Amino acid sequence: MPASAEPVPSPFQRTLVMIALIASAEAIFLLPFVVSRVFRPTFLDVFGLTHFELGSAFSVYGVVAVIAYFATGLLGGRAFCPDNESPKA
Repeated sequence: MPASAEPVPSPFQRTLVMIALIASAEAIFLLPFVVSRVFRPTFLDVFGLTHFELGSAFSVYGVVAVIAYFATGLLGGRAFCPDNESPKA
């Protein structure tokens, strides 16, 4: 085996990494919703918002997030395609 070759991770290690990635992504995705749900009265008082304004802010967040998910998905599909081939559906 050449000295520069990296060891291949075991199936258990790959599964563990995948579980960690999924858990961290879910935590990041759910954090804005959980925080506002648990601390809604505090949010409204501290920032001087009405329920309508907070709902509007989350609506804007949702629209921006959906647009960003599609854009980054397209970008990621092109960036990680081997040998600059077009991505396969």
